[in-house]
Amino acid sequence: MAYQPEFLLQAWNDYLNEAGVTEDKVDPDAFIRWAYARALAHRAPRYGAMEKWGVSVTADEIAAVSTAPEFEMLIANALARRG
Repeated sequence: MAYQPEFLLQAWNDYLNEAGVTEDKVDPDAFIRWAYARALAHRAPRYGAMEKWGVSVTADEIAAVSTAPEFEMLIANALARRG
């Protein structure tokens, strides 16, 4: 997952404050779990907006794709389902 630099810096500072730790005492696994949850919440409005114009595919459909033409067909089928 990619993070916007401003978001990551704010998350880092918030985590240090909430966890009450200094930079050298941060558990990287704990931080990334904390930041990931915050990133999903931060992105929820964007994901909601995309739902209005985007397409949905299932994990099984994605798993079946291994070439660019298969991906294009997957998207074409998803667009056709959308109507």
